[in-house]
Amino acid sequence: MRAKGIVQNYGKGKRGRPKVARPMKRVNISVYPEEYEDVERMAGDNGMSAAMLVRLAIREFLDRRRDGRLLALKMGPRKEDQGE
Repeated sequence: MRAKGIVQNYGKGKRGRPKVARPMKRVNISVYPEEYEDVERMAGDNGMSAAMLVRLAIREFLDRRRDGRLLALKMGPRKEDQGE
């Protein structure tokens, strides 16, 4: 007897990514290697993937912007990239 709602597909495993309740948009970003190492370390320390940590950071950033807790941003090159 099978438990209700459980389907066994012998030899017919699904391929690809599992479907999620809320579809996500895939993005590519470039970060400095040392920053990515920090992200990976922080994610591992908290038992999550780097992608999840970045999603949480984006969510926190957007929440702060909506609440007016951040000033308008005008980003330029980093000082160390300007050759000073």
